[in-house]
Amino acid sequence: MDNATFLKKVTAYSKTINPFAVLCQCCHETKVKGTPWSSDLFLKANNAAGIKKWSKWQGEIHSKISWEQTVSGIKYDKKSDFCKYPSIDSFIQNYVLKIELTYPLCVKQKDNFLGYFNGLLAGPYKWATDKEYFIRLVETSIELAPAVFGKGTAWRQKYVNVIEHAIQQKYITTEQQLIIEKILKKKNAGIELIDKVDSIPRKHICIDFGHGGHDHGASYENIFEKDRNKVIGEALGRGFSKLGFQVSYTRVEDEYVTRAERAKRANKVNSDVLLSVHCNSAKPNPQPNGFELWTTRGFTHSDVLATDIYNSWVKRIGGNVRTDYSDKDPDKEENWTVLYLAKMPAVLLEMGFLSNAQDRENLQNSEWISSAVNAIIEGVQTFLSRR
Repeated sequence: MDNATFLKKVTAYSKTINPFAVLCQCCHETKVKGTPWSSDLFLKANNAAGIKKWSKWQGEIHSKISWEQTVSGIKYDKKSDFCKYPSIDSFIQNYVLKIELTYPLCVKQKDNFLGYFNGLLAGPYKWATDKEYFIRLVETSIELAPAVFGKGTAWRQKYVNVIEHAIQQKYITTEQQLIIEKILKKKNAGIELIDKVDSIPRKHICIDFGHGGHDHGASYENIFEKDRNKVIGEALGRGFSKLGFQVSYTRVEDEYVTRAERAKRANKVNSDVLLSVHCNSAKPNPQPNGFELWTTRGFTHSDVLATDIYNSWVKRIGGNVRTDYSDKDPDKEENWTVLYLAKMPAVLLEMGFLSNAQDRENLQNSEWISSAVNAIIEGVQTFLSRR
């Protein structure tokens, strides 16, 4: 196998993946002593990406001992079953299927090979726990770019455009951007990015106080959700502002704003994150209680944001958190209009149940609100630190 032939096959097969990104990944996975397409797994099983036997695989198996790595970075040897393919074409077919089913960010960010690399390592499914996997893919992309995009200034301009697009679309984290810049300098690639991109991420939070005006939302006696949402949302805004964030709101007064308009206002200010603040109710049942996070259906950056907030909430607040791990992360999912129309990572926060006595007390307690706000802010900060 050679790079040109493989790239041609991948390009012809599917429009849901980034061909150059796949070429980089497979060159890296099959490399032995600096030579791609020479690994035992590729030569004996046509497996160019180290794909292990998975739920959708019904073909032959190639067993071999390979090194694994824990999340903490500890490496160890393990005998594993890998998919064995009759041809490179069948490998490509199965590879595309695996990406489409389990790596949604790769599909979403297929127009950018750096975004595709990030998609391989994001969310509940990670191609590798090797902490340097992203580095290796970037290094490989720099090695292959001249032959694919043209020598001289051609590939360099292409690479700059790809980086700028990845940053603009938030396909890569701030940390990953710095990694790329460091690799380019190390390899003396002749690409200068300092004057071309802003390495300091925007920190703009848009906060949505759910309901308003004639739309009271949930209620208990004379306690209205719209008012609690505003109190908590304003506390969030003050907290973010003290830390130097720019803060916008989808409404300021007690007014009715449609859900679509809320998303439109968040999009207009081009915020980095949208937080929609709500309170729950299960009247007449007083038992349900707890905190919830909602995102849209499917896996997006919003799920990563929700998980970061969840982790901070559990650490700082504890108590009952109503989760749904059916898709391997804690948030619940529904295409609520304000989330669905938002163009940035967006999470709807159900702070508690007005119909539950303890939650209702919490939602009116300034100390509890302050703790809750700090937990949410910490989660958002964790999320933004990686973008």
